[in-house]
Amino acid sequence: MNIKNDNYIQILGWMINELDLKGNELLVYALIHGFCQDGKSVFKGSLNYIMSWLNISKPTCIATIQSLIDKGLIVKTLIYNKNSVAGCEYYTTKSRNVETDQKNNSKNEEKGGKEILPPKNEKVTEGGKETLPGWSENFTRGGKETLPNNTNDNTKNNATAANKTDFEALSEKYFGKNAFDADFPRKAAAFFTKTEIKNYELYFDFIKNKLTETQNAKQVKNPRGLAYRLFFQPDIAQNFLEQQQNILFEKQREEEKQRKIEERKMTCPCCGKRFLPDFISSCPECDFAIDYFSNTEKVNVHKKFLRLPEAKKKEYQEELNKIYDFRNLLDFRKTAEQKSQERYLQDQAEKELNIKYGLVG
Repeated sequence: MNIKNDNYIQILGWMINELDLKGNELLVYALIHGFCQDGKSVFKGSLNYIMSWLNISKPTCIATIQSLIDKGLIVKTLIYNKNSVAGCEYYTTKSRNVETDQKNNSKNEEKGGKEILPPKNEKVTEGGKETLPGWSENFTRGGKETLPNNTNDNTKNNATAANKTDFEALSEKYFGKNAFDADFPRKAAAFFTKTEIKNYELYFDFIKNKLTETQNAKQVKNPRGLAYRLFFQPDIAQNFLEQQQNILFEKQREEEKQRKIEERKMTCPCCGKRFLPDFISSCPECDFAIDYFSNTEKVNVHKKFLRLPEAKKKEYQEELNKIYDFRNLLDFRKTAEQKSQERYLQDQAEKELNIKYGLVG
């Protein structure tokens, strides 16, 4: 493609100051935004169009676009021409007034939510075969199939109704309350029917992990928006189906591992803390000795001790330390009878100390 001399790309200050864009990402973003800045239009240009403008290779072009998608700055939608050949459209979230600030994404998630997945049978004006990698042929062909946000889809109403509450609960569990728009349960039901995904919760967990991986790798300004896009991405669904058995086995192994860990845990009778007793001799929360967990008298004393004011606790501990002077343990000159007599006196002194601080009776 030849770039005309009077063609231009408009780079605005907020693209640098607010979005922190530079290099190829800045140019691609500005190019796409120029086509959709009216809030209604979309960019339908092919990869070749972008490559010509930036004078970059196809892999670089694809990687740049995907990076902008992952950051929640642009949205990609899959469309079909009359021959059911898939193409792509793009628009910037800024053009749809979708805030990328994480503080506001629950308020604005409904905007653009219905545009994440494309309507059926729209024409591709350029680059019908120029799609980003990962689109499975199973999902990009077959003109009679509809995508989840198509109001004319043929998904059975009872399937949607049966799963609506489940999908609301799952979305809240994995992504927070009111994470997605009100139409999400219907779209999810249609999407699962289309992709033949049966294990709904496993897929939610899979998307959550994908989101976490992306957030760990790069800064994501709109995590919920990214989660929404990942959820309905056909290549992600295809990847899930291919790995589902391994994911399920791994999840079961992890659950079994956690079950065994829980079985080994002890519960402190004084504060209720559950913990693994590995390499420790007392509760990590309240410092009650593990050896005394079954000693009702000592348990009751320690429970009362925990309710003392902090100043009183400190005083009690200082007096108790004087009774059990650890230097005595190092005196090997004492006979067994002397040590036994000393332990008896220590026990008596501790009982008197407990009475003094109101820990018994």
